[in-house]
Amino acid sequence: MCGIPVSVFRIPVSGRFQPFRSVPCSALFWDGRRNGTEMGGEDAEFVRKAIESLVKKLKEKRVELDALITAITSAGKQPTTCVTIQRSLDGRLQVAGRKGVPHVVYARIWRWPNVNKNELVKLSMCTIPAEHQDFICINPYHYERVVSNGLAPPGKFSSKMIT
Repeated sequence: MCGIPVSVFRIPVSGRFQPFRSVPCSALFWDGRRNGTEMGGEDAEFVRKAIESLVKKLKEKRVELDALITAITSAGKQPTTCVTIQRSLDGRLQVAGRKGVPHVVYARIWRWPNVNKNELVKLSMCTIPAEHQDFICINPYHYERVVSNGLAPPGKFSSKMIT
C-alpha cells in the first residue's frame, strides 16, 4: 500500500536498490529506461523526494493515486483521470530545497527531462482549469509539449508538438 514508507518499496539488488515490483506504488519509482538510477534528468535523491512528497499528498486520494500509477505504467496509453494536489500560495512545489512548478516537476520525471513551463499545454481530457486557485493537475499525460521551432517570423507563433 502507498501509506508504507518509500524505503520499503526498494530492495538491494547487486549493490543497487531496485523497486519491489509487487507493491503498486513502486511503479512510480521505476523507469526502466534509466535503470532506476536517474529519472527526468534529475538526481535520484531529488526524484525520490519529489515522488515521496506526491505519494504523501495523495494518500487520501486512492482513486487519483491509482490513476497516476496507470498513467505512468501504461505510458499514457490508457486514459486516466486528473491527479490533483493542493496549489501552494506561490504556485510552486518545494522539494529538497528546490522550488518548481508541480506539473513541470512531474512531467520532467516521467516524460520529458528537459521540458520548460512554457512548453506544456493542457490536453482537453484534463478537467482542472489552469486558473483553478486551489488545485493543480500533475498527471503528466494530461499535458502535451509544444516547442517553438524558431522559424516563425516575428509576431507569428510556430510550434511543433511533441508527444
